[in-house]
Amino acid sequence: MLGDREFIGEQWWLWLTANRIPFLMRMRENQLMTDQQGREMAVRSRFRDLKTNQNRRLRKACWVGQARVWLSGMRLEDGELLILAANQRFREPFDTYALRWEIENLFQCLKGRGFHWEDTRMTRYFRIKKVMALLAIGFCWAHKTGEWKHKVTKPLALKKHGRPEQSLFRYGLDYLTDALLHSLHKPMAAIRLWVLFWWPPHLITCHQGTVVLDVKSAG
Repeated sequence: MLGDREFIGEQWWLWLTANRIPFLMRMRENQLMTDQQGREMAVRSRFRDLKTNQNRRLRKACWVGQARVWLSGMRLEDGELLILAANQRFREPFDTYALRWEIENLFQCLKGRGFHWEDTRMTRYFRIKKVMALLAIGFCWAHKTGEWKHKVTKPLALKKHGRPEQSLFRYGLDYLTDALLHSLHKPMAAIRLWVLFWWPPHLITCHQGTVVLDVKSAG
């Protein structure tokens, strides 16, 4: 289980450990720890000397309250410390924790940066479950469409910091929104949307405005 700094409750960590659920949680720099000699200190003191992009994994476990954890720390490019606590040893804790950003980006797409899921105000489990299924399908369709547009029709421009001007999801969602609202009455536009829904984006090309499927590569 991966979590940010709001998931650092001691009782929560103890419950996860008692139920044999591995976790890797980010800690606040000023959170207190106790080392093997019984000395109490802020966790940042064990990683204060790290330079940008350097990291360190403490070999011995320590105590945060009553929870026994293994700590890892990295100095980020903005100078902030990324300190992780785990209830077991992770071979690559930072690579594992990086997976949380993918989850975070997905929820941003489902919420404020995409489908505005939170505006539904739903509270009933089965309704939420059905909406989540529909949003998952919509997310895949939009992302596939963004991949296709970036590869075939118009690649996304890069900004000065080296990142694309918008995400593949947003790129595809804007295209789908415009097409569904204004172009669905056109046969070719409708066929294109249907193909983008079902076909892998890397097997779709475009020739003189016509969608071409690479059936041979599909095997």
